[in-house]
Amino acid sequence: MRITSISFLFDFLLIAIAGFMFFSPYFIMPSLIYPVRVDSLYVHNEQIKYSLDEGNPNAKNAKTFLFNPLSLNLEYEDFDVRTKDSLTLRGWYIPSEEEEATTVLVLHDLNESKITCLDMIKPLHDRGFNVCIVDMRAHGNSDGETFTVGNPAVEDVRVILDSLYKRPETVHVALFGIGTGAAIGIQLFTKDPRPVAFILQSGFDSYEKYVRVFADKQWGKFQKFLLPSLKIRLKRHMGYDVSDLNFSDIIKYDSIPTLFIAGTEDNIVDPKETMALYDSTGSRNKNFMSVTGAGHDNIDEKGGTDYYNEIMSFINQSIPRKVKTVRNKKLASLDQ
Repeated sequence: MRITSISFLFDFLLIAIAGFMFFSPYFIMPSLIYPVRVDSLYVHNEQIKYSLDEGNPNAKNAKTFLFNPLSLNLEYEDFDVRTKDSLTLRGWYIPSEEEEATTVLVLHDLNESKITCLDMIKPLHDRGFNVCIVDMRAHGNSDGETFTVGNPAVEDVRVILDSLYKRPETVHVALFGIGTGAAIGIQLFTKDPRPVAFILQSGFDSYEKYVRVFADKQWGKFQKFLLPSLKIRLKRHMGYDVSDLNFSDIIKYDSIPTLFIAGTEDNIVDPKETMALYDSTGSRNKNFMSVTGAGHDNIDEKGGTDYYNEIMSFINQSIPRKVKTVRNKKLASLDQ
């Protein structure tokens, strides 16, 4: 009788552990699938919390909260696109005053949005670029409940590119992907070679490693119980296993000029992973920028003017040169 009771308890524990592993992500709602909505309301609430900080009497004057490009005296247009599955992605388009300006399309990181990238928009615009940034699905003000770095996000970017190339002023588009935005961009180039340059910041070489780091930071010791079920859920959203998404293999097919950027103190994406992508890329025109002392979220701040100048220089030298035309065959033969 005692043995039967022990056996029953053991079976019950196994079932309880299995149930916990399977159902826990549904209750925990990991931001890897359900991102934080960083929109105007979120920023407004952060502003209120910051201003009420009793430990910092000068808080109201210590930080500037930005809501849209007008906060930086930049004129902009709403740039909304409709996805293939009928979601609306909402973004901004900041036109340059220069003719035939290259357009920089920014793909933000996980749990960020067009608002969090405002500090980057102005330096890029000031260097003569059109700038476009769109909240990825389930981020910011865009529609959608769940997010994945897989095919749905890649197809979303292709729709955004379609809209950009329909604009009469669009000549060239450079893609600027940050973190998960970089992961989406790497996959894009196996299907869509239209961008003339790729800026890849904090890119990781293995999605499985990235998910493991995410789980460890979010759940600590409990990640050993939660990680397996998280991988199952990710597979359902992506249509394939997270271990199949190896960016060092995918980027071998990249033939587009690519600038790789990493922060030396990044504790989310090891800079060695970005270097692994640099070593693996099939692009002959590539460069690597290491920003000393930068973490994952302050690379642009630590890099400063040199950071933006390097990006500008790389994009400009990647633009295909115009073919010279001549009016008659005689002049053409002299050129030869």
